[in-house]
Amino acid sequence: MSQLLTIYSSKNDVFSPSQCTELYEIMRDAYARTEVEIWGENYVRLPEHEFQKLIDDEVILGAALNGQLVGTLYLKKVNAQESSFGLLGVHSSAEGKGIGSKLIEVAENQARLDGSDYMVIDILRPRDFQMPGKNRLRTWYEKMGYEYTYSENFQDRRPDRAVDLKVPSVFDCFRKKL
Repeated sequence: MSQLLTIYSSKNDVFSPSQCTELYEIMRDAYARTEVEIWGENYVRLPEHEFQKLIDDEVILGAALNGQLVGTLYLKKVNAQESSFGLLGVHSSAEGKGIGSKLIEVAENQARLDGSDYMVIDILRPRDFQMPGKNRLRTWYEKMGYEYTYSENFQDRRPDRAVDLKVPSVFDCFRKKL
């Protein structure tokens, strides 16, 4: 049986309050699973009210598989030439089904339509040790054409949030020509 994947955008579609909560939970759970070594147990990567503000002010994509929300991604315009995405999350039951790749493809297409020449992304990782999941993520992005550009200490970019880190961490920054 084929599965129907639909991508929705807060730019063109209206998410109901329950859908907003579902999207938030998908993102929150994805980061809780993949960043516990960085933030510790029970850390909330982004409060729900801030996620709702992103839905209201920016572009949040939602992926539905056979009508059930299973993925989310945040897209923003950085400057005249660049867009960025983040907060990519896929429900654990839908991992490995191409949901994340499709969300990124739609984000890249939207960025092109909005006049961006490049997509820039960051991977947050511990500074002093390797995490297999972060290494897989880097390889996945590189296979999609993203090229490593530089690393930046988390504390330099987000001193307000650095106190919450469990371990010293860095952003590995990547760029792709659209």
